[in-house]
Amino acid sequence: MLFSPTRLRRVTTAAGDTSLSKIAARTGVAPSTISRLLNGRRPPRIGTLEKIVAAYPAFYEDPDARTAA
Repeated sequence: MLFSPTRLRRVTTAAGDTSLSKIAARTGVAPSTISRLLNGRRPPRIGTLEKIVAAYPAFYEDPDARTAA
């Protein structure tokens, strides 16, 4: 899976987390890092991506899996 800033924004917004501070608190990732990720200025490191997936499992879901049945 490639990292997508758009997908991250969509998933966090759907969860009701629209501010950097809320996303940072939920993931344990610094607000400045969240900002860089959302703006596409840097790809996440593995540890950061793991924290995002742990906080927002929908970020990792395969959208094609729902239609494959």
